[in-house]
Amino acid sequence: MTGTDVTRRPLRAVASQATLVEESRAVAEVQAAGDNPLTVVQLTAENFKRIKAIRITPTGPVVPLTGRNAQGKSSVLDALWTALCGGDASRSTPMPVRVGEKFAKVEVDLGDLVVTRKWSVSRTVLEVASKDGLLYRSPQSVLDELVGRLSFDPLAFTRLSAKDQRDQLAGALGLDICTLDTNRRKAYELRTDLNRSLKQDCALLDSLGASGERIDQDEALSEAVLLRQDVAKAREAVITRERLEREKAAVQKALAASQAEVARLAELLAEIDETLEGCQHAQPQLDELTTRLDAAEERLSDARAYSAVANQRSKLEESVADLKRRSAEQTAAIEKIDRDKAELLADADMPVDGLGFDDDGVTLNGVPFGQASAAEKLRVSMAVAMAANPTVRVVAIRDGSLMDPDTKAEVERLATEAGFQVWIEDVASEHPARVVIEDGEVVS
Repeated sequence: MTGTDVTRRPLRAVASQATLVEESRAVAEVQAAGDNPLTVVQLTAENFKRIKAIRITPTGPVVPLTGRNAQGKSSVLDALWTALCGGDASRSTPMPVRVGEKFAKVEVDLGDLVVTRKWSVSRTVLEVASKDGLLYRSPQSVLDELVGRLSFDPLAFTRLSAKDQRDQLAGALGLDICTLDTNRRKAYELRTDLNRSLKQDCALLDSLGASGERIDQDEALSEAVLLRQDVAKAREAVITRERLEREKAAVQKALAASQAEVARLAELLAEIDETLEGCQHAQPQLDELTTRLDAAEERLSDARAYSAVANQRSKLEESVADLKRRSAEQTAAIEKIDRDKAELLADADMPVDGLGFDDDGVTLNGVPFGQASAAEKLRVSMAVAMAANPTVRVVAIRDGSLMDPDTKAEVERLATEAGFQVWIEDVASEHPARVVIEDGEVVS
């Protein structure tokens, strides 16, 4: 086959808003056509990876791609996947053009749609046309709406980890379990942090003990100020009197010096006595005032300590209440996520009766999927693969050489019953519909 052998269809370009509406309607009609699913009517490719030029027209539900290693079998599946999926498929094929060539082309005829991708050294072109020649303006969007996980390999599914199997099944059913799990994990971690802080604050609050009798700080302070003034006056009077007594003694010793001085000092003493008139026995009174001042100072200190503890207690009580509230909010969020997930799973249209999944992975009749028999695993994996591709009913198996004859027969039976097309890469096959690939070309 040469480049001119590839079938081309006349395409008319979309040019108006009315045609965009027609385009959307056409896509919806294809999606709704459950009794007329899309499978590959013909695959043609040129210069894609190891492929030179091929045209494959499937004749049944199974398309065995057989031949020696490194002849282009994987390139055929890659051509099919890359043409229909783009995105990750294209990114995983950084060099689609065969070495030594300048362009590559893959065309997939799905009956109602024809998908064409072309590559050159510097650019990629995608065209999607309807069966009546309508060229869609947003070809990749059309494919994204119609094509599921084309590369879904049932055998690869059985080898995934339990969590990856769960995520693959959820994706095939269109369930956003990952987002729910992420939100639940964040809420759980936040609640854990809040409860840790709550425990610390409660322990600190307990260490403060009971609140005890309240002391009026203002009253204690006023009393202390008055007592300080009384004590100061008393101390000053005592000191002055002691000084005058000493002077009087000195004067008396020198009585001859001046009676007038004695009289003057007597007058001064009289004045001092008037000052001390309200507090006879000045020294005892001073001691009493000092004792009362000490008591007032202690009460003031207690009042300040009480105020500090009360303030700390108030803040801790507010913090504890806030932490309890926020922790309860996260608990409610976790419970809601769990309810949403349960409702999501309850409403899910599982492809196999008894199939389900939990936080650990996929289950079959309540038993972990990893404990199922080989036949059950194949049946479930095929069903999940088919659920992932409800419109374009194409599934690819890359390790067909690992399947025994009974397994291959079961795959064909399941595909026939479900109206699917399974492309199988196999080193050797005696299937009547086999396609032998050699040096990038179909030889039989």
